[in-house]
Amino acid sequence: MRIVRYPAVGRPTDTDRKNLDELVMITQVAIAGASIERWALAQVAKNQRLKLSSSVPADLRESAKKRQYEVAVVEAFLRLGAQSFAAHGSEALWERQFRTGQRGRPKSVDVALFNEKRMEEAWIEFGEFSSSKLRTDAAKLLALKPAQGYSAARFLILYDEHPKRVTGALAQEWVEATASAAESASTVEMKVQLRVTAVMDSAIVESASSEGSVRTAVFSIGDAVPVPIVATDEHDGG
Repeated sequence: MRIVRYPAVGRPTDTDRKNLDELVMITQVAIAGASIERWALAQVAKNQRLKLSSSVPADLRESAKKRQYEVAVVEAFLRLGAQSFAAHGSEALWERQFRTGQRGRPKSVDVALFNEKRMEEAWIEFGEFSSSKLRTDAAKLLALKPAQGYSAARFLILYDEHPKRVTGALAQEWVEATASAAESASTVEMKVQLRVTAVMDSAIVESASSEGSVRTAVFSIGDAVPVPIVATDEHDGG
């Protein structure tokens, strides 16, 4: 099952609905694929340990990262979305850097979609959902400047994996958590708006046969006063 909701004020246009849903669908498939790949690699490592006389201490192994790396999600997102981006007239750039002339590593955004017809850069930053991640990344995106002659559209795609399968209650819980985070992150200088949420049944990394869900939210970042956020529309898919 998959449940998609558009919690922003006003009904989105058909084009916005299609584009936003496409973003979350590609992201959810990317996360699910990365999780299964990590599970498969873990199984190979487990089989190899049985053949070795020594291995990593159990307490250290248990404390190691078990969820997918953000970079794996971004890579899968670009690979899965390549044809769609091109059909929209956009060229994708991975790890779009912003050179300031200052020493140290330059700031960057995970994905930039350059559309010459619209003279627009669409920036997409990814990460596991938390209120602090939303605030920090939103502020970073708003402070960055696009290439000369281009405008910028700023988006954050945040996600998590949940151990329970999709239900209406789980979808509503996700809407409320992400909408509350967006409202808290907004200031009089920065508007963080929740555009779409989606939850989808998926295998999770602990076991190839275990079931859970991937929850995804797309936020847009602007420099206006925030507006109230209320749920207005939804559709379910099985």
